[in-house]
Amino acid sequence: MGRVRTVRCTIGQVGDDCGGSRRSGRRVGSDAPVFPPAKRDALERKNVTAAGFSEPRGYQDAVLTTGGAAMLVLGGHVAFDAERRLLFPDDLLGQFRVVLSNLQGTLAAAGFGFADVVKLTVHVTDVPLYRAKVKELGAIWREVCGRQFPAMTLLGVTALMEPGCVVEIDGIAIR
Repeated sequence: MGRVRTVRCTIGQVGDDCGGSRRSGRRVGSDAPVFPPAKRDALERKNVTAAGFSEPRGYQDAVLTTGGAAMLVLGGHVAFDAERRLLFPDDLLGQFRVVLSNLQGTLAAAGFGFADVVKLTVHVTDVPLYRAKVKELGAIWREVCGRQFPAMTLLGVTALMEPGCVVEIDGIAIR
């Protein structure tokens, strides 16, 4: 690993010794550390779809990047069957179970598991219903995913892309 040196710069000072460059005009605050450029492998990208699922059109289920740590960006997953037909229209609990199962399939297709998921965003069309069913949703989560809980965000939305869809989950996994 390279050496890290700290250079004292005055606010607004530019130049190679202050972490900026005269050409770019980037300004740096005082006491800004200057790090050597990180050595990275070339970033490779692979689109991932769970085994048995048809290829999506206009989006990806997940994107796996490698070159250092592997990161999998999970696109929005809904309660589709393998032919991308919506299951359990307007049924939060039924859809939630299928969505988690679909996420599990996509993770496995890329060599990941729920233990690698660091961030999920849950989009629902009815936040009060989600709150009312949180106990049942938690039981489904533990049944499918275990007791591994990533950082999560719940967002209430007016509608999702598929008619009858009430929950969609996207996220990030890293290993």
